[in-house]
Amino acid sequence: MLGAALLWLAIFHYIPIWGISFAFRRFSPIDGFFGGDWVGLKYFEQFVTDPNTLRLIRNTVLLGFQQLVYGFPAPIVFAILLNELANAKFKSWMQSFTYLPHFVSQVVIVGLMFQLVNFEGLLTRVIADVTGEAPVILADPEAFRPLYVISGIWQNLGWGSILYLAAITGINPELYESADIDGAGRFQKIWRVTLPAILPTILVLLTTRRAPGQRAGGESSPTA
Repeated sequence: MLGAALLWLAIFHYIPIWGISFAFRRFSPIDGFFGGDWVGLKYFEQFVTDPNTLRLIRNTVLLGFQQLVYGFPAPIVFAILLNELANAKFKSWMQSFTYLPHFVSQVVIVGLMFQLVNFEGLLTRVIADVTGEAPVILADPEAFRPLYVISGIWQNLGWGSILYLAAITGINPELYESADIDGAGRFQKIWRVTLPAILPTILVLLTTRRAPGQRAGGESSPTA
């Protein structure tokens, strides 16, 4: 068993480290993975001296911060809301409906977002009906980060709530019965029973969260 574990560790963790050497080589499809001239720190110097470097770093930090602040709590809130649903059929339908975007390609998600916020999109029309003016969302540079964060939440909301729902299901029902006897309302039971019970799960998932800018399926964010 130990040998299999070490083999798995070597194949998937240590051997891929060799790929770091690509950062120090001038890659050419003709020369292949093992060819290419050694250029040292050339590309690092090129990145540091590029006039867009500060903008790239700023966007990466801001996107990571916004994903953490808005994206991380969203599955927790959604799991709690699902747990409060009394209609089991509607709860099951809602779970299936929110799980589906996780299995859809990022390209499809972006396409759906485009259809919603372009000049003739549904969201644009709703805003126009409410405010009397149709916004040009896709032409607004300030709209990029909110749209990116919202699309990430939309794609991973249902899937991210699975572990929280499992943790909530494992809570001892006697704790809720005791809270009922003490006269606790629904919100008080969530605050005093549900959240403290799933806090270890929240902390574990927070510490093992993917690096900022990393989307489902390992796709990197366009931070430029």
